[in-house]
Amino acid sequence: MNQRLWYTSPATEWKNALPIGTGRIAGMVLGGIEEERIALNHEWLCVGQNKERQNEDRSAYLPKVRKLLEQEDYEQATILANEAWGGNGGISGRPSKEDPYQPAGDFRFALDQGEAGNYRRDLDLERARVKISYEADGRYITRVSVGHLIEDCIITRIYAREEPVSGTFWLDRAEDERCDISYELGDNTILMHGVFHQGMKFCVTADLKIRGGKIIPIEGNRLRVEDALEILIFINIGTDAKNELPIMECRRRPLPSKSWEQLYRENIAEHAKQYGKLHLDIFEEEPNLPTNERIKKYREGSGDATLPVLYFNYGRYLLCASSANGELPANLQGKWNEDLHPAWDCDYHNDINLQMNYWPAENGHMEDYTEALLRYLEKMIPYGRDAAKKLFGCRGVWLPLSTDIWGCATPETYGWSVWAGVTAWLAQHVWWHYEYGQDMEFLEERGYPFLKEAAVFYEDFLVKDSDGIYQVMPSQSPENRYVGGGELPVTIGVSSAIDNELIMDLLSHCIRAAGILNIDADKIAVWTEILENLPPLQIGSKGQLLEWNKEFEEVEPDHRHVSHLFGVFPGEQI
Repeated sequence: MNQRLWYTSPATEWKNALPIGTGRIAGMVLGGIEEERIALNHEWLCVGQNKERQNEDRSAYLPKVRKLLEQEDYEQATILANEAWGGNGGISGRPSKEDPYQPAGDFRFALDQGEAGNYRRDLDLERARVKISYEADGRYITRVSVGHLIEDCIITRIYAREEPVSGTFWLDRAEDERCDISYELGDNTILMHGVFHQGMKFCVTADLKIRGGKIIPIEGNRLRVEDALEILIFINIGTDAKNELPIMECRRRPLPSKSWEQLYRENIAEHAKQYGKLHLDIFEEEPNLPTNERIKKYREGSGDATLPVLYFNYGRYLLCASSANGELPANLQGKWNEDLHPAWDCDYHNDINLQMNYWPAENGHMEDYTEALLRYLEKMIPYGRDAAKKLFGCRGVWLPLSTDIWGCATPETYGWSVWAGVTAWLAQHVWWHYEYGQDMEFLEERGYPFLKEAAVFYEDFLVKDSDGIYQVMPSQSPENRYVGGGELPVTIGVSSAIDNELIMDLLSHCIRAAGILNIDADKIAVWTEILENLPPLQIGSKGQLLEWNKEFEEVEPDHRHVSHLFGVFPGEQI
């Protein structure tokens, strides 16, 4: 129940297509009738021009900003803090040095067929497959696409119940002045090469296998199939992100010789190893309506109690399809993107977005799929150490509000970047991995060392005021601002509620971890003393939890970020 998204018409735009993926590569199936488009991505594919970016030493700004904050000159403190640590991008007028996540291109085909009827397009979450079906010219035609987790490629099967099928197949990519595209054509293979100027190289391969009929190369990037009883297309993508030729990544995954039936069955079984670990049911009947109609009626107040279950299942599916064979965590759009210039570079936003991707992972029994996130955090440690020292003169690790596949710790969103809370928030996921799994080896060798290094930063960064209270200076409540803080999109202040909650969260987990491992008694004493002297959470004149250290007037009282409620969820401070 509630394991299927289905529609009675093709997607008219990319965002309404149906996603498949292996974690390493991904596709969005639009389900077109006259022409099918599968939009393709590779988790490592970006422009690739800024892998080596580094921070300059900006630590001399810290006492100057703190002095302005002590004087309660929040506008000037915000301006100076952004001059110091705002970096590029954002509203700076300077291009961000993050490498934007890029589309690999599109696989397309057009079948020889007349008008279609009884059309259906669906994504089966349990079987991890997209199926397009319709009747045309007296034939029942099905097109099934999967991100095959064992073969680590995208496979599409076209079949018309032993009736012959003909069509034209090709690869292409939207015109992009930064990227040169070329093609090679074999007897049954289309190969597309891409080279970003002074950046990454990549390739996309589409290999066709048919039963009956024939394949004819007809143009520089097109193959023609005539009178086949079954068509299988195997799509793969390679990059030079790891300093190898892109084609070598594809060649490490040779074409399987298995039948479609075997490929299909084994992929369902492999997907079930993770997705099938948890089932959520409520005992209500699922409406027999297309998903878009269910959503429309739900918005109109239909009382469809089962739609949230479908939403829950879909979220788990997306994390599976973003993770299975992946080396990188899910980004702002999972692993799917069609835009050459995507919103926010389709990056990793670390002030709630990356974390939200993984909220259902440990408690949703997909703990194995957090490994990419954990490895990514570990990869960032050297960059974070360098940033902590150069930006703030501190030990430990400072991680940025946003970054890209390289994990560099440089501020790249001027106007938003000045924040010291990221490391503590992401450390929560490290603790959860131990808390849910109770893996002592993980805690000792990976978890606790990360938590401890995150805590060291705050040991140095916090400022003890004249009352003996540890203050966070500078501090922000992500993406929000208050009156008197100037015109920049985020006000820099002192000890926002979320910063206090994050430090409480981190240090309490450090203390528990050290106690479990029976080590670092001296550190436990340091962390306990800090916890006992952090600013308390405050209640305002309307009975509300204060977002900042004082009851400031908000510029946007209904702002979409409610960061101060971290202590309710996902934290446990309230």
